[in-house]
This record gives sequence, C-alpha cells and structure tokens, in this order.
Amino acid sequence: MRSRRLLWPLVVALLLGGATGAGDATAQDSALAGRWALNTERTDAPNRPAARENGARIDSVPAYGGLVGSSPTALRAMFLMRPPRTVAIGATATRVTLRVDGRYPLTLPTDGKKLTDTLPDGQRRISRARWKKDRLEIESTYVDVARVTETYRLDRESGALLVEARIRPESLRRTVAFERVYDRAVDR
Repeated sequence: MRSRRLLWPLVVALLLGGATGAGDATAQDSALAGRWALNTERTDAPNRPAARENGARIDSVPAYGGLVGSSPTALRAMFLMRPPRTVAIGATATRVTLRVDGRYPLTLPTDGKKLTDTLPDGQRRISRARWKKDRLEIESTYVDVARVTETYRLDRESGALLVEARIRPESLRRTVAFERVYDRAVDR
C-alpha cells in the first residue's frame, strides 16, 4: 500500500509532463537533425525580396555592399548576413548543436538560458535557444556588431529546412529580414 502512495505522484508527473508541451520538440528534433545544403534558387537576398521573384539567385546578388556600410564592424555584420552553404544540426528536446560551413560548433541548451562564448577571432557572442512548438529559435548577440535571430522549421510540403533570419547590425539601426532555404545534403 505504501509503495502505491509513493508511485502515484510519479505517475501523475509523467502524465502531466507529456501534456504540458514539454515534449513538443521531440517529434521535430529528429526531423531538423542532419546535414543541410543551401538552396540558392529559393533563398532570399537580404532586403531584396524582388531578387527571387525576378529569377536572381542569391549567389548572383552583389555582396550586400551599401546595406550596412564599410567600417570593420559593418563588414563583420555583412559576414553574418551571408547565408552559410551548409548547416549541420544535432537536436534534442533539451540541446541543439549547429555547425555552419564546417566551422566551430555552437551547442546550446534549449531552455532559453544565455550562453556567452568567444569565437576564434576574439568576437564575443551571447546566445540562447528555445523550442516554440515545432520551431527552433536561436538568438545571438555579437557584441558591438549585430543581433541575429534565426528561426528553424521544416516546410511540410517539400521537407526543406526554412531559416527565417532577422539581423540588426549596430551600424544600421534597423532590422534586415530574409529567408534561407536548405535541402537535405546527400552524402557521397
């Protein structure tokens, strides 16, 4: 009888844990995981929504030149705007790891807590990640350079990875928004 009393709170906690939405990400985390390659035909150029409509590819659009200026800080912000050619994602309900273009990985807990790190070039970055239903949102502040918010989700029709990017360079004082589209990379 006593063991049933001790077991009952555990059963209730397990049942409520599944109903609170804490497990929402687990269905999507395995779907986001993997290697992804940029689809240049479907990716927007920053602040040039007509580029895609007019048939221009992201790699044919000039390198965002006059968009943010030419100071060293502005040039760093331009680098952040360039879409990575490849993205590798490892995701669970509690942790996500991203590696863009094979560079240093970013591993974050998905509970929204901030993590501060220093990149190999000395740039300080403050990041946090959280699941919002079936979307993964990562916010990163590159100190004195830009604030970047990326929302990762799967397109239900095509299975492509859609990344909505919003970047606010310090030199620009306004947000630049665009969408990046990635297809699953095929291992050769």
